[in-house]
This record gives sequence, C-alpha cells and structure tokens, in this order.
Amino acid sequence: MHTPRTISESRLVPVSLVDLALMRQIDELHTEFPFAGARMLRRLLVFNGSKAGRRHVKTPMRRMGIEALYRRPRTTKPEPGHKIYPCRQVLMYSAALASLANTIVAV
Repeated sequence: MHTPRTISESRLVPVSLVDLALMRQIDELHTEFPFAGARMLRRLLVFNGSKAGRRHVKTPMRRMGIEALYRRPRTTKPEPGHKIYPCRQVLMYSAALASLANTIVAV
C-alpha cells in the first residue's frame, strides 16, 4: 500500500525545543487566562520576555487543542414566539405529496 509522501512526512516532523518551550509557556498562560486567544496570549508572551508572532502562537495552540473560552453566539436557536418558516424545498415536497395522495385517492 502506498502512502502519499506529504502525509507520511508531515507526521514525522519532530517539534523543536524552542517550540516545546513556547508550548509550555502557552499552556501555563492558558491555564491562568482561559479566555485569552492567540492575540492576547501573544501580548502576554511578549510581556514575559518571549518573542513570538500571533500565527506562531496560534499554530501550537491548534496542535495542543487549546482555544479561548468565551460565550459563542446562539445563531441556530430560534427565539421563543418567533414563527419558523419552512424552506422552499420542504413546501414543494409537501405539495407534491399532497397531489400524489389526491391522485391515489381519486383512482
């Protein structure tokens, strides 16, 4: 079985010692400030003496599975009392079923 070269090489790349130290600092700061995202963590790292850009902070955060904890918008939950309109395809499907039922009953 042949594995694509890009997949096999990307898994074998070791993490450098500098990145491990940065990841340790990010983890410590994230446990202290769980609401801090990549931008705020970058500022905190600069304040502590580390020099890293936002993207160099975001990549290790993604690798470690860390993300900022904040309230997310509830865009998919309707407010109570608002009428929910069906989409056009549902209306067309229900009309087709109704006409099919009428033809079956009429026969």
